[in-house]
Amino acid sequence: MKLGSGRSALVVALVSSVVLAVLLSPLGFERRPSAALTPVGYISIGAVAAGILLGLAAIVLIFRRVRLASILALAGSVAFLVPNVADKAGAFFSLPASQLISALEYVHLVVLLVTLLLTWIVFRESGRGRPSRPDA
Repeated sequence: MKLGSGRSALVVALVSSVVLAVLLSPLGFERRPSAALTPVGYISIGAVAAGILLGLAAIVLIFRRVRLASILALAGSVAFLVPNVADKAGAFFSLPASQLISALEYVHLVVLLVTLLLTWIVFRESGRGRPSRPDA
């Protein structure tokens, strides 16, 4: 199935966001011990999991249900902002982030902002072409 340029760009941004989230996890480059997690850090881990799941669901649904996919992409991107901001504020771990993690967080922040913009564009485009509801 062919995707429009906005939808293709959104898929690329979502895949990039999910890959960066994995790289920012212990599966990637995160080496701070789990004992250094703060209570906000545990909430942030849930936000990362939600962001990954919502991003993957949006990637799958973009082929059939564009509006729903864009809503899920929006929710996933906002969920990813929680751990990003929490770590920058020093509330995720009691230890500071390494330079690599900090740089990846900035890259992820830019990708999230681009994803939010693309999500808005795709959402608006998906509403066009629908017949308007006649007023009663």
